[in-house]
Amino acid sequence: MATGLRLFPDEVNSVSYNSLRDVVEPITDWVSNPSDSTPVFDIIDDYEVVQKGARGVRTIYNFTHNEISQTVDQTALVSTDRQKIYVFVVRCTTTCYNKYIKVISRVADSFTVRGVR
Repeated sequence: MATGLRLFPDEVNSVSYNSLRDVVEPITDWVSNPSDSTPVFDIIDDYEVVQKGARGVRTIYNFTHNEISQTVDQTALVSTDRQKIYVFVVRCTTTCYNKYIKVISRVADSFTVRGVR
């Protein structure tokens, strides 16, 4: 059973899909304000996820750090009452990700927030 990160009252209304994308790396900034320090990256997939207890985004991307290509498969969701954030992240070298893509995708697809019981 996963527990979400409870948001402070001033954070509740500030959660956006962009802030959910930026949980691990500053994807939004890399796209909208690239600089010399922005790593080489490629967004493979990015789509809305809607579940019974939450909604958010799943973003899969590659980036290069210290000359090593890494892949991140990240699902970040905010509860329907906007009180909690749930995050599931798989991060490994791109070689590893590509080798185990079927298993990783199956596990990431299974991430579910059902809501309050």
